[in-house]
Amino acid sequence: MSVTTDALNFVGRGLASGALGNIGGQAMGFVLDEIFGGGGDDSAIAKLGDQLNQIESMIQELLKELSEDFSTIEKQLAEIKQEQLY
Repeated sequence: MSVTTDALNFVGRGLASGALGNIGGQAMGFVLDEIFGGGGDDSAIAKLGDQLNQIESMIQELLKELSEDFSTIEKQLAEIKQEQLY
């Protein structure tokens, strides 16, 4: 992969990590509240878990699409460069 591809993958993973971290932080808050006697809301925890799973799936699909797009772009750039040589 090129430096550009690596950089964009890094940014994409950083954004994904931030989104997951936010939802994970909320889930941890629910768990700690339950442990220390806050009378947690089981349906809210389940809903949050479902949201986390959906977000993770969307992020994985997005990363897959980005990787495929970058590969296509790199191939096209290589073809353009080759055409310029002739």
